[in-house]
This record gives sequence, C-alpha cells and structure tokens, in this order.
Amino acid sequence: PSAPFVIFSEYLEPLVQCFREVQKRQVACKLQLSNTWTREYQVLPGRTHPTMGMSACGGFILTGIKVAARSDGWKFVAPIELQDKKRQKKTDTRPFTAT
Repeated sequence: PSAPFVIFSEYLEPLVQCFREVQKRQVACKLQLSNTWTREYQVLPGRTHPTMGMSACGGFILTGIKVAARSDGWKFVAPIELQDKKRQKKTDTRPFTAT
C-alpha cells in the first residue's frame, strides 16, 4: 500500500538530507520541498503593499507518496542513475552527424 506523507521542519538542511535519503532508497515518489512562509498584502484603493506587522516565522515541508516494495522486484520509482541518463539525453546539444 502507498500513503501520502508530510514532514515539517523550521530548517531546510534536515529536509534536504531526508529528501536525498528517500530518493536513494526509492521508497517514495512525487517528492517536493516547499517553503511555508507567506506574505500578506494590504490592498487599498490605489495602493497595495505588504503588511508591515508580519511574523518572520516560517518553515519548510517535505511531501511525497510512500510506495511499498513489491515482492516481484518491480520498482515504481526509476533509479537515480537512469533518471540522470534520461535528463542528459534531453539536454544533449551535440550536432547530429550522419555516417
């Protein structure tokens, strides 16, 4: 079975480490790191500006979907090396030469 998950932290570094570890172990998909800080705006006729008395508190969240390992060895998440090769092919700008 699979399940969505969310991890909150005030600091980015622990979530980056967690993101990389989850990616390496291939136990989740749709991983996303987000910043939770938002800015409120005061909207008045003819002028709009950020609210001055705002809190500086915020944090970061790591979200994704945990995928369970299958007994037949099939992997839902492609290995990182394979993903890198696919990206490399898409960005390959070498000129085509016919032989």
